[in-house]
Amino acid sequence: MSADKFDSSFALEPQTAVPEYDAQDSATSPQAKCSVQWAAGFADGEGCINICKQSYKNSRRKTTYRLGFCITQNHWETLEYFRQSTETTQTINSMTPRPGLTRQVYTLSLTGKSAVRLITLLYPYLVRKKLEAEAAFDYWEYAQNSPRWVRGPRSAEELAKWEYHFQLMRSLK
Repeated sequence: MSADKFDSSFALEPQTAVPEYDAQDSATSPQAKCSVQWAAGFADGEGCINICKQSYKNSRRKTTYRLGFCITQNHWETLEYFRQSTETTQTINSMTPRPGLTRQVYTLSLTGKSAVRLITLLYPYLVRKKLEAEAAFDYWEYAQNSPRWVRGPRSAEELAKWEYHFQLMRSLK
């Protein structure tokens, strides 16, 4: 647009200054009230829906599988907003610093029923992780209907079903 065609009668209102960030007041301020939709978007980008496989050196112990959700962040307040917006009661933990990290890192981890509840809450708004959420639901349904406290080795068929869910989740990453 050339300068001679510019309508000078149109003027923008002066912008108000952005208030300084106050960590003490951030959790209760109106700006901190996060929606579930925001939390789903945040989880889509930063979260991890997983099935963890744990094997033991002791051959008498069975390999176990566990559904989980975790989100890691170096900004504690953002993670706290996520926790509040999803009404998650788990605590945010600080991770042990590793060599080469320049900032403290925090994580919010959920497993089992807590993870299913959170994934169910976020599911309608997920985009990137929607297939992972569906695989998690499929796994959870299977896990709830399989015998968990059976003594002795599991059958090859049962192990194959557990492993199928584990590999399916891995393939979606």
